[in-house]
Amino acid sequence: MKKIKINKGCYYAYRMVTLGYEKISNFTINIKYSLHYKEEWKRQITLISDDAETQPFTLESEKMASAHAFKALCLKKGNFFFEGKTNDLDEIWKMELSKNEDEPEVYLVDEVGYVKGHKTWLFENLAIKNKRIILPDENKVFWLKDSYGLQILPLSIGRQMPKLKETEKGYDLRRELKLAEDALNKNLGGFKGSLLIGYIVANIYSRYFFRKYGSFPILFAYGKYQSGKNIFCGLLMKFFGLDQNFATSAQENSQTGVSRLLSYYSCLPIWIDEYRNSDRVKGMSGFFRNVYNKISPVKSKKEEYGTRDVILKGNLILSGEEMPIDTALRTRCIPVNLTSKERDDSLYNEVFGVNPYS
Repeated sequence: MKKIKINKGCYYAYRMVTLGYEKISNFTINIKYSLHYKEEWKRQITLISDDAETQPFTLESEKMASAHAFKALCLKKGNFFFEGKTNDLDEIWKMELSKNEDEPEVYLVDEVGYVKGHKTWLFENLAIKNKRIILPDENKVFWLKDSYGLQILPLSIGRQMPKLKETEKGYDLRRELKLAEDALNKNLGGFKGSLLIGYIVANIYSRYFFRKYGSFPILFAYGKYQSGKNIFCGLLMKFFGLDQNFATSAQENSQTGVSRLLSYYSCLPIWIDEYRNSDRVKGMSGFFRNVYNKISPVKSKKEEYGTRDVILKGNLILSGEEMPIDTALRTRCIPVNLTSKERDDSLYNEVFGVNPYS
C-alpha cells in the first residue's frame, strides 16, 4: 500500500486507523530543479492547485523537513493548504524526487567573469562556453546543458554586474580594437592607448599569465586633477560591461571590502580611485602588494573553528594624483602618467564611439 498518492491534483496519505486515504493538501508540488551552493542543496519548486500555480521559488532544507514550516510557507504563497504530518511530508519528497532521477541541477556561483569550476565566462546577460553564447531563462539560469545550469549570486543589492553586448555577425573585433588603440594614442598622447588595449586583453588571459609567472601587474593611472584618469580607467571598465564610473574610493574602503570585490570579479578589473599617500591608504599597501601575487587574506570562520582564505581572482587598477611612496608597491605597478597637455579632447567622442561594447 502506497503511503502517499495523488488524486485530482491533491495529496492523500494512507491512515492505518481508518484503513483508507486522507486528503492532506489541495495542491501538488512540481520540482523544477535542484540548487547547489558549496555543500548545501535547495530545491526550486512551484505549487500547483486546480486554479493557480505559484511562481518558481527556492525551498530550503529546513522547510522541506518540517510540516509546520512548510504549511506556513504554503499559506504565504496563496491559498495552498497543507494538513499533513512531518512523516507525510517526508514521503511526498521521496515520491516527487524519485520521479526524475535525472533531475536538472543548477549551481549557484558567487563570482562573475571567468568561473573556473565550470570553465565558463559568466556575465549578467550572457554566458560564454566553448565559444558558444548562452542566454539566461526567465529565472536567470544559464543552461550550459539540458540538465546543468548556472545562476549568479549577487554580491550585494545594487552592486553592478558586468554586462556584454552581443556583436553582430561579421563584427571585426581586431579592427575595432585597432581603431580604439589609434584614437586613444592620439587622445592621450604617446602609446598610452596601446598600453590600455594591451591591459584589457591581458585581463582576459590573466589566469594564464598568473599560472606561468605567479603574478599579474597592477595598473596605476596617475596625474593631476582633470588629467584624464577617469576617462582612461573608465574605458577599461566599460570594455567589460561595467559602468565607466565604477570606481571604489581608496579613502573610504577597507581591505575586507576590496578583497571581496577581487574575489567576486574573476579575471576582471577592480578600480580603486583616489589613491594618495595618507596614513589610511598607506596602511593598505601590504594588501595591494599581495594582490600582485594573488596572496589571499585569511579570515576567521563565524560558525566553526578555523580560518578560511579569500581567493583573489580579479585584477587591480589604482588611480590618483600621486604614485605610491612604497617602493615595493611601485615595482608591482605599470605606471601611466596622464597629463592634460598631451590630451586632445576633440577625439573624445571618437574614442567612445569605437568602444566594442558601448
